[in-house]
This record gives sequence, structure tokens and C-alpha cells, in this order.
Amino acid sequence: MERKPVETTGQARWGIRFTGVVQGVGFRPLVSVIAHELGLTGFVYNDAAGVYVEVQGDETLLRTFVETVQARKAPTARIDDTVITVHPVADETAFLILPSPAGDTMSTFIGADTAPCEACLKELTDPEDRRYGYSFINCTHCGPRYTIIEKAPYDRQFTTMAPFTMCSPCQAEYDDLHGRRYHAEPTACGVCGPRYSLLDAQGNAVECGLDNAEEDVFAVVRNHIANGDIVAVKGIGGYHLVCDARNAKAIDRLRQRKRRPDKPLAVMAGSLATAKTVACISEAEEAVLTGPERPIVLLETLHASKAACRRRPERMRAGEETIMDAVGPGGIAWEAVAPGNHYIGIMLPYAPVHHLLVPKDALWVMTSGNYSGDTVIYEDEAALRTLTGVADWFLVHNRRIVSPVDDSVVAVVNDEPLLFRRSRGYVPLSLTMAVGGQASSSEKETVKRNGTENNAAESMMPEKRTSSAIKCDTQPYRVPTILAMGGDLKHVFAINKGREVLPGPHIGDLANEATNEAMERAIARYEQLFTLTPDAVVADKNPQYYSSRYGRAYAADKGIPYLEVQHHHAHIAAVMAEHQLEGPVLGVAFDGTGYGDDGDIWGGEFMLCEGSHYERLVHLARTPLPGGERAVEEPWRQALWYLRRTCGETLPGPYEAWRDDLPYGWELVDQLFKSKMPQLWTTSAGRLFDAVGSLLGLGYRHSYDSQIAMALEQLAYSKRGNLYDFYYDGSVLDFYPLVRQIIEGRIKGVARSTLAASFHRTLAYGITEVAEDLCSRYGIQTIVLGGGVFQNRRLLAEMARMEPTYRVILPKKIPVNDGGLAVGQWWLAMKQLTEKE
Repeated sequence: MERKPVETTGQARWGIRFTGVVQGVGFRPLVSVIAHELGLTGFVYNDAAGVYVEVQGDETLLRTFVETVQARKAPTARIDDTVITVHPVADETAFLILPSPAGDTMSTFIGADTAPCEACLKELTDPEDRRYGYSFINCTHCGPRYTIIEKAPYDRQFTTMAPFTMCSPCQAEYDDLHGRRYHAEPTACGVCGPRYSLLDAQGNAVECGLDNAEEDVFAVVRNHIANGDIVAVKGIGGYHLVCDARNAKAIDRLRQRKRRPDKPLAVMAGSLATAKTVACISEAEEAVLTGPERPIVLLETLHASKAACRRRPERMRAGEETIMDAVGPGGIAWEAVAPGNHYIGIMLPYAPVHHLLVPKDALWVMTSGNYSGDTVIYEDEAALRTLTGVADWFLVHNRRIVSPVDDSVVAVVNDEPLLFRRSRGYVPLSLTMAVGGQASSSEKETVKRNGTENNAAESMMPEKRTSSAIKCDTQPYRVPTILAMGGDLKHVFAINKGREVLPGPHIGDLANEATNEAMERAIARYEQLFTLTPDAVVADKNPQYYSSRYGRAYAADKGIPYLEVQHHHAHIAAVMAEHQLEGPVLGVAFDGTGYGDDGDIWGGEFMLCEGSHYERLVHLARTPLPGGERAVEEPWRQALWYLRRTCGETLPGPYEAWRDDLPYGWELVDQLFKSKMPQLWTTSAGRLFDAVGSLLGLGYRHSYDSQIAMALEQLAYSKRGNLYDFYYDGSVLDFYPLVRQIIEGRIKGVARSTLAASFHRTLAYGITEVAEDLCSRYGIQTIVLGGGVFQNRRLLAEMARMEPTYRVILPKKIPVNDGGLAVGQWWLAMKQLTEKE
């Protein structure tokens, strides 16, 4: 849209439309404060499109006003567009925050829930402050957003704070132009706001102290946890199950009740100092741990190897040697929390209640409040109904949660965050995509601030528009709304509003009615909250996926197009979309399961990707999946195939005992190898990890996704390993020679840890060699990695040691696993629809 500068002098009145994440982040108060500082008049209000301002004064001050708003916006705010229009000068003497108009169509975005800011934490711990010890403290810079909003715009009347009428002091702060709570919608205190209380396992209220004060309630809960009890704690986005991470018996009871026998459990450390007594924390990891999102961060444990820190001097800082040496008996129950794992998932307090409840020196298991495999529980009645028999006590509050969110999970690789799960702290923030040649918002803001392409003064001039421009559409053309269904594992959907793509919250695996319904509710929630009506649906090609079946039925019901995208192409496309790459790129997609175009199960793919198209150049060698999906759950089946191929009918040495411990009925699988019955075949790298792990005695079947592959990574810890053989003919990469040498090494008595390390080293070498060959052959400069296998930090480290000569890219803003699929699906569908026009 061409903007025509208008020559004006003296007094002027501008209408300014701010779009992006500008509600619930202290934006209107900031606008008002700056207007008053500059002596300007006018008004500001939230509406469905974002924030609208009319401001009047000297034209030079108006330019200063816009620049100052952009410079002083909160870290949680994001300005995507700033559109300025001219209006007639009005007769007014004040600047006001006005109520939001009713009836508009929602086109703005909602902020994520963030941890308490430093100012709030200071008040929380100040005995002289009236919010001392108040578990719902917040301000315009922090606190709940997505989890409490019923509908836009983000005004108190449309949140679950509406039932809590502010007391006079809170109302005064809410109205205080210069305060941090100026129009902070969740403003409350211990007199007028929500509060916590304690229930027993049957849901009966428990009186704590004389007046049931929160301080007494929290003291009772701490005592129960210290005594080994399990407490269900209602937090920001749902319930957690909590127990003492130093109490192995309590953890064992939790695992039995929750039906989660082996999967590692997350731990909340009461302070950063306490986290450093159990984990080796780099500066980059500390930055993620203490950021406003407060995710679970996967950290290397000091318990695993104190030498690990000493090998990496950049991770050592003054005083840490003393902390390491202090670790000893009475510490965290490692084998109960994270069996056989050299990493631990740690988070710091991310809600005011955590700062009040969790002692600074505490380490508490804090896992999602549900049975293993179910979605997070967030409604009180459901929690009491479902978790009775799991929790001994319930710590609840009386503020309703509208939208549940699970904890986010992040690892730091090469000092960059690698998302494993994108949810609390990140949802529902959008990702800006380049659509139709448009630059991203960050690129456009740079041009505006620096004036590198346009004179700064000219770019600040308003376009000549009538006052009806208050409803203006900032998109030069309508971008179709596409609902991307993602996959069935680690499910996340995505939907867009214009060029902003909104990944949904982490739902989990679509393996039961509860998670399926949670997906459907979340999709409906996004459609309602952001007033979205999809023009098309895109899903995975796998016809057995529930997400695909739902997407197909949804499209048929709405009478809109339904598109399908190959699974591994979507993995690569997700990274291309995030980094705004058109290609050509070499996509390396390694994961466990993805429906291939030839009917095989793919998962070890090298793909030439450009625009919406891809060509499969190289893949891992095909191997059978005896029993189909059963082989995914029971890696011993494929491991037995490798053994028969290597050793024949007689299994030597350690593999006789291995065979004797196989599950009942293994002989039928063994006979299948000799028959000519049709089998499902795979090129999956994930299945290769599983088979090698089983061959090294790490298990016969999974109790959770990727269990044996994770154990194989842990087994390789601190070992260098050797470079073994593989075969590559230009179209197939075959690691059978590697597997054969691992079997032979096991028979000869080579240490399992050395064999595991050799597996990772050889795999990394093979991937890098093939990638470099293909880049050279096809003239490609960029390699894109996608798929859950690239969550394996040992593999990534080994690949980095190869010092590839080409640019290698991983995602930073979306998960590398199936949690990122929907973004790739959306990007490819948008390309396909655009190409058809």
C-alpha cells in the first residue's frame, strides 16, 4: 500500500493503529504514560484489531511519541505493524484510556503467560508491602494471559478475573497513570483476589491455622511433601503432581499411581543456586532457565560426571567447584527421578505460588497432573474425579483456567535453544511468515527504526486517510486461513491469521479419547479466540492418523479444500518456514515413523526441497518391521532380524541369554523371517536406534516413546567410540555393516558404552558424508535438519565435529520433532494454494 506524505505544521492529530502482541503486555498504560510525559492529548483503547490510539500535539512530538512507544515497549510485547493516519484536530485537554468497543472482529494476538517480573518478586517478599506473600501477584509486565482470557479484547471483564471485584487500593493502582498496574487486568490482592486452599484426597476442605491464611496453607503442604506425600497443585495452566525429589519411596509411589514406570520426571528447583547443586548449567542454559517463559530445561547432571564440567571450562564459574564437591548422600534420588539418565529436566519457579510454596533449597518432582498418556488436567472437578487415588492432597485455587497449557521443554545445543515442547510461556504467540513477498515484522521494524531504505522523517509521516481508517486492513491482500493438523505424536496443530501462524498448545499423543477431545477443543478455542474460519485444511498423508481423519472430516463438513503433505517433507518445510528459506536446500529428515509415498514407513531421508516440491535423493536401507506397529513398540523384533542376518540359526555368547529372555511367542516372529509372507518395510533411523539399543541389552520394549533410543544415547555418554563401517552407493545409505560390527563387538566382550559411542560416531559420519556429497552434486549450500532423531545431542555433537563445509540449520522457534509438523504443513499448503492461483 503506497503511503503519501502529507505536509503539516504545528498542531496535528494522528490515528495510530498498532498490531501484533499488544494486549495484556502493558501497552495501553505505556502509551498513556508517554502521551502524558510529552503533554499530548487523545485516547487509547484495545479493540479486536489490536491497540488504537488518537494522539494530538506538535507534529515533532507526535514523531517522538511513536518512536518512544517502539523503544520502550515491554519485552513481552511485539509490534507487527504501525499504521498512521491523519485526523482533524479536536478540542480536548486530556489523554484517556477508553473502554474497548463491542462487536469488532478479532484480529490481534494474545500474549503468553509469563513468570513474575523482578518488581513483583520484590513486593512478594517485602513484609511492608500490602501484597507480601500474595500468590497471584502480577503487573502489566508479567502474569497470566492466555490461560485466563475468555475472548478478545483483553479486558478484565472478558477474563476469569471478572468475578473478583477490585478493592479500593487495587482500583487506585489500576487507575494510577504512573504505576506498573495501570490497567493491568489481573490486578488483585489478598483482600479482593483469588486464593489457595487445601483439600484432602476426598475433596473435603482442610482448615490450616486459625483463619486458613495462605501462609498457613502453604506451610501444611510443605510439611506433607516433606513427609513423603503426593500433592496435586493447581497452577497457571493446569495441575501438577508434586513430591520430594530426594525421597525415592515417594517417587516410586507416584510412578505406580501415575502409571509412569520409567520416563524421566521433571524437577522444580527452589532457586537457581539449588539447581546448580545438581546440574551443570552454562550461561546460555541459565538464560533460558531464568527467562520469562521458564520452561523445563534439559541439563547435564553433576551426579553423572563432575568431570563433564571440568572438560568444559566455559561452564565453570567462580564458586561452582565448591558446589560440585558438596553433592553427596542425601541429595536427589537420581535413579527414581531419571533412571539411567545423565540429563535432568529442571525448571525454576514460574508462578508466584511457587516462590511462596517451594523452599529455596528444595528439589521437588513436578510432573503433569494426569495419568501417563493423558492430557493435562485443568478443571477442578476433573482433577478430584481423576486424581483421587493418585494424590494424597489437593492444593487448589478459585480462579478458573480457560485454556490448559503443559510445561514447555527446551535443550540448549551449541548455545542455541532447541525446543522439544512448545507450550506454556510460548503459546499462543504467533510466528511471522513471509507470504507473497512480504518481509517479516522484525525486518520491517529495522527499516523503520534505522531509516536505511527510507528517510526516517518521511517514513514517520502519516498516509492521507479519512477517519474510517480506524478499521483499516493492514494486509495488502487476503491471505487464506489454513488449519494444519500436525501429526498424532506430540500433537500440535497450527492455524494462521494473515501471515501470522499460531501454533497450538502441546496436546500429547492422540492415542485415546481424552487427548483427541483435547485437540478438538483447542482448535475450536483458537477459532473462537482469534475469530478464524479456515479456508482449507492440510494434514499428514498417513490415512491412519486421527489428526488426518479429523482434518478430512472437518474439511468435508465445511466444504473447503483438504490437502495432504508427506510427513518428512513437512519436517523440512517447518524449518524452511521459520528461517524463510525458499530453497533449494538439502533436507535431512530422521525420525521414527512417517508414511512414505511408496507405502513404506520412512524415517531416514535425504530430500531436495524447493518451494512446495521435494525429491527423495537418498534414504537409509530398507529393513522389515516384523508385526508392523508391534515392532515400533517392541524393538526386539527388528533386533532379532539383524541377529539372524548376522549369526544365522546359532546365536553365540551373550545373545543366547538375550534370546532366552524374549517375550512369549518370539518363535512366531522368528519363523516370519523365513517365510515369504508380506511384511511392512521401513527406512526409519529411529527404528535403527531402537534395534541397536535392544541388541546392547537396553530393553525389549518401550514403556514410553523413544525410551531405548534415549538409553542408547545415555550409554554412549563420555565415551569417544570408534568409526565403524557403512555402505553408500549414491542412492542408499546402509548401516547394516555398522550393526554387524556392533553385534560382533558385543560377542567379543567390547564394552557396551564403547559400542554405543561408536554407533553415534559412525552414524554422524555417514549422515555428514552423504549430505556433503549431495550438496556437491546438486549445487546446494544449505542443509536443513528435521525430525525427532535430531533431539539426540550426542549425534548433533558428533556431526558438529565433522565440521561440515555447508550451512547446517536447525529450528529455534518450533520443535524439531513432530511438534513442529503443523508449521511445515501450513507452509507447504500455502505454497500449493498460491501456485494454483
